[in-house]
Amino acid sequence: MGDILRIVIVPAVLALAIAMTGWLRRPLHDAGFEARDLAAPPLVRVGVIVDAPSVSFKVDGPVRVVDPTGREVFWQGPSIAGKASAMPASGPGIRLHGQLAVPLDEVLILPARDGTLEIGTSRYRGALRLLARGPRRQLTAVNELDLERYLQGVITSEMRPHWPAEALKSQAVVARTYALYEILNGYVRSKRGFDVFDDDNSQLYRGIGGETPESEDAARDTYGVVLRWQGRLFKAFYQNTCGGQTESAKTVFLEQDIPPLAGTACDFCGHSKHFRWRVEATKTDLATKVFGPKPPGPVAEVKILEKAPGGLVLKAAVRTGGRSPAEKTMTGKELRSAVNPAKFKSLAFDVSDAGDRFVFEGRGWGHLVGLCQEGARGFAEKTPGATFRQILDYYYPGAAAGRIY
Repeated sequence: MGDILRIVIVPAVLALAIAMTGWLRRPLHDAGFEARDLAAPPLVRVGVIVDAPSVSFKVDGPVRVVDPTGREVFWQGPSIAGKASAMPASGPGIRLHGQLAVPLDEVLILPARDGTLEIGTSRYRGALRLLARGPRRQLTAVNELDLERYLQGVITSEMRPHWPAEALKSQAVVARTYALYEILNGYVRSKRGFDVFDDDNSQLYRGIGGETPESEDAARDTYGVVLRWQGRLFKAFYQNTCGGQTESAKTVFLEQDIPPLAGTACDFCGHSKHFRWRVEATKTDLATKVFGPKPPGPVAEVKILEKAPGGLVLKAAVRTGGRSPAEKTMTGKELRSAVNPAKFKSLAFDVSDAGDRFVFEGRGWGHLVGLCQEGARGFAEKTPGATFRQILDYYYPGAAAGRIY
């Protein structure tokens, strides 16, 4: 009987142990991504200062100055501080400080300790690459660091740290996807020497100053997770408030026409102060802004000629009154710039005549493509037990989230 029990029970216990181990170690990602494409997080190159006459920098600790490949050491010491500038047009060369100059138009400054680098007035992890470019010999400062460390400086620069953890995780995934797409496919690097900007030309990155315990948690809890469509990365755009409907990336950016970026309804950003907005422009002022300092008369009509399916204004006409009326056809972007680009929060708007002025009433803030950040916050707050995966499914229909390293 004992032998029979051993034959039956031992394998059963082993099977249960294996199953439990699998459960304890189950990934936070889809099984389809188990193979993974990358062994580890890649380096991301962030353009921190672009095309400037000089760059102030400092490393508070041991440091090496090396050639672009990191093989040849030009200088090393206990610390360094300087105001780098390019040598004259007869170069090449970059002067770092005093008598220290490198006879190349690209140099890498490698701190021995993470977090000891300062560029301008901000502190960063990773290394500093300086590039001298163009006939004016301008400098570009590039912060190079591990993608996961980079994300810690992005997540709560783009969202508030006190927002729900699942919303922050969704931000981590889309920021990682966006950056990795640019690293692997980016136009910027080939032309300018880096992968992403540190502002809203790409995504906000404040270095160590942008890191919070919440951003560290969100990056760690989604480690390596990205979005893909049919197995491929895509440019995971996101914006602050969509106002109830996200837009098509094809319409806004002439980008990939795929279901995750086609636009979708949003029921969760109504709390945002940018959900609806209003801007007024007097007919006299608008005439000057559209037709120049001597318009033929005040604006008599603003007519929307074409809208995208989601409501973005693509084309409008502005017509003056007076004896010799003038008319100008403009894109939505041009009309926004003429009225008040600081207060005109998106291109999803309508216009009405209010006597001596026109009233523009619109929705959302930003380009309105992809994840609605305020919507992600609202989703997490209003949906019991919501996960970042559900948020991503909602805003990127058909996309799959899984680890790429």
